[in-house]
Amino acid sequence: MRLYELNKQLTLITVEPKGDHGEVTSDAPNTVNAITTATIRFHKVGEKLTKVEMVTSIELGDQVSKSVTKASLKKHLSIVTEAGFRLTKTLSSSEASAEDGRLIGEDMMRRVKERAKEKTIDDVVKESVASNRTLREMIEEFSFVEPLLCAVVASKLCSVAKVESKAEACGVKEGRAIGKSLAISLATTLTATIACDEWILQYPALQDLDSEYAWF
Repeated sequence: MRLYELNKQLTLITVEPKGDHGEVTSDAPNTVNAITTATIRFHKVGEKLTKVEMVTSIELGDQVSKSVTKASLKKHLSIVTEAGFRLTKTLSSSEASAEDGRLIGEDMMRRVKERAKEKTIDDVVKESVASNRTLREMIEEFSFVEPLLCAVVASKLCSVAKVESKAEACGVKEGRAIGKSLAISLATTLTATIACDEWILQYPALQDLDSEYAWF
């Protein structure tokens, strides 16, 4: 997969098979040299609107079954989601929108779910932060956000912590305490949206982030 940022409005992502041959799947032993390529174009047409176009080319080899064709299409449609994750990582904290914030959260949870056994949740969160410009810029200004994210993703039920500090005065201890408090809100509230809103209202530091970052 390759990403080309042509200008501020246009980004291309291309996906090509490795080598000269396509994959031969174990459930289709008679399939030979079915090669697929895909090109995805992201065109920013407005402040909060991006048009996504995808073209998939399938070169059918010998004796390609319908199941293999469907599997190939499904695989390449999933590339749009992966491309969205990659594109979001390049945005500055001031450029990212609420939808970008949702993608950042989804990507982090996906990484946690698919992590290797030897990696902890904190390891994965820190890797996500390191690879995401939006998160890096926020944490450069507010260092408590990284331990907050680690605690949120761990999602362990704890009593609600009392932290009255503003964002600029919070450190690792405060970040962990605030992050741990989200799980009980999620467990006792009808919807995640309401739980998050109530959580933010409990802490001045989160209100500061919410007012400064549209994607938070």
